[in-house]
Amino acid sequence: MNRLGPAVILAASALAVAGTAQGSRGPTAPAIFPTPQSVALRGGRIGVPPVVRLVTTQRSDPAAVAAVTGALADAGLTIVRTPAAALWVYVGRDAAVERTLGAATAAGLPTGGYVLVSGRGRDGRGRVVLDGADRDGQFNAAQTLRQLLDHRLSIPSLVIRDWPSLRWRGVVEGFYGRPWAQPERLAMLDFMGRHKLNFFMYGPKADVYLRARWNAPFPAWYQAKLRALVARAAADHVVLNLVLSPGLSICYTSPWDRQELIAKLDSAYALGVRSFTIALDDIDLSRPHCAPDAQYGTDQVAAAVVQASLLDAVEQQFVRKRPGVLPLLAVPTQYSGVAATPYTDALANHLDPRVVVQWTGAYGVSVVIGGNDVHAASFIYRHPLLVWDNYYVTDYAPQYLALGPLDRHDPVIVTSLRGLVADPMEQAEASRIGLFTVADYAWNSEAYDALRSWNASLREFSGGDPHALAALRAFADANWGSQLNPVQAPALTAAVKAFWAGWNAGHPTAAARLDATLQTLASAPATLAATLPNPEFLAEVEPWLTTTAAWAAAARAALAELVAKRAGRAAVAAAKAAAVPGLVAVAKSRTIGITYVAVAGGVLERFVSDAQAAAAG
Repeated sequence: MNRLGPAVILAASALAVAGTAQGSRGPTAPAIFPTPQSVALRGGRIGVPPVVRLVTTQRSDPAAVAAVTGALADAGLTIVRTPAAALWVYVGRDAAVERTLGAATAAGLPTGGYVLVSGRGRDGRGRVVLDGADRDGQFNAAQTLRQLLDHRLSIPSLVIRDWPSLRWRGVVEGFYGRPWAQPERLAMLDFMGRHKLNFFMYGPKADVYLRARWNAPFPAWYQAKLRALVARAAADHVVLNLVLSPGLSICYTSPWDRQELIAKLDSAYALGVRSFTIALDDIDLSRPHCAPDAQYGTDQVAAAVVQASLLDAVEQQFVRKRPGVLPLLAVPTQYSGVAATPYTDALANHLDPRVVVQWTGAYGVSVVIGGNDVHAASFIYRHPLLVWDNYYVTDYAPQYLALGPLDRHDPVIVTSLRGLVADPMEQAEASRIGLFTVADYAWNSEAYDALRSWNASLREFSGGDPHALAALRAFADANWGSQLNPVQAPALTAAVKAFWAGWNAGHPTAAARLDATLQTLASAPATLAATLPNPEFLAEVEPWLTTTAAWAAAARAALAELVAKRAGRAAVAAAKAAAVPGLVAVAKSRTIGITYVAVAGGVLERFVSDAQAAAAG
């Protein structure tokens, strides 16, 4: 289980936890997500005046400057270039100012790291310096400043030294089913930039130009889409990785097919793409697509050898010959597991050592990824590893939502990985709730606290409205994870368990407490419709919202029957008992595929059954 680790036990870092006090009357640091590696409060605060001076140089990153400008504007501040302002904000390194404020620069921090220092200069003016180890670091510092300024009239005097646990942290649009629409994809890139995620893999299985027709030229409209993605990704400091999946039909050893594959990659390169994945997942290893491949055999070893020859050709003939292209990523056909096979042995032996292998954990969908799992995978594949994390994907069980936090990922695994990308749900807006926690984990795995991160995600998603937050928390708890997740509706499960304990002990308020919990769920659709300014999210989750509310209504009726029966009100109990079957039928009326919409892991359904049995007994 992830926990607050040693890095946060240190006094300075512990202050990054919202509301953590420094002594009984000492200052507290605002909550910052992803959780910084180190936050040192130095006492005192700096007022945020209505007019702020923005200081930039030729080394200031344009996207970071834009982010800072936006953050200042969102805080209602006016930006000036004159020295008269009471607060100066520097985008980029100014060693002299940082020295005056008592902070070391960001020199030597890992890629994406930064120092954000705030305090008063010798002239009494407030100063904030956003010093990145590189341009990515400046941009990340800007995202932290945005949170420091959020709805505040002052910010603390502090020094934040921060850097990511993982080099690559991101999202892979790699699920089966309906791909995201282009506006959803662009909005996701903006979300990633704001949460310090920096790697977006574009490879939905239903995109015919990436999988079924991998060798077909991109049409003009598709080229325009890729250009827009490249531009937006650059503005958000995100690397756009294009995933080509030729394994359904390619002849691995055919010079012609290799030429077509490289030509396809070249066309994307011309549009600005600088990172590529060749995905050979979910194909039949025993069926060579051509006679030249069959000459190598039809077993796993032969398949691995011809696949490695193709991947090596792409790495050596394309990646290394094009300026600025990152090392090739590959999804092997056997992309999960913690035991070597003839396939993985052959692939490891023949694959170019620079190629990064993507791995999903011990299973295709790994709810838990432990240190021993990654150690085994490193031994098996013997190449740099990037986790393709299917924790949130629901294409195999589309009747579920997955709105809980990333959990049960050992913090130590990041030391052996090149990166981690999460494959989310088809529901792009709803996926942000969990992806917020992925960003938090991937940035600072040692300090990651799943429940704290999840609550912060819900606060951000609800826009600060307390009614929206309460309804969203109840709804997200009831739709915690997909069918493979052993944790389902933890808060609701605890409430039901507490009810039965209190009920059996004769506690007079047990039923009222549970009924209040159920009422929040039953009213969630109306509450969120009135308080959450996100119609896209409401449309995405409407089947689950209405189904959750319907099950809550059925559970309330079963509870009322039980209460009436104990109170000796036979007529009321009979009326409630008669209403339950119809309410259950409504709850089961929404279907996706061949099964009805699944909520709360069956907790409400079991409660209805148990309550009716208890009333009848």
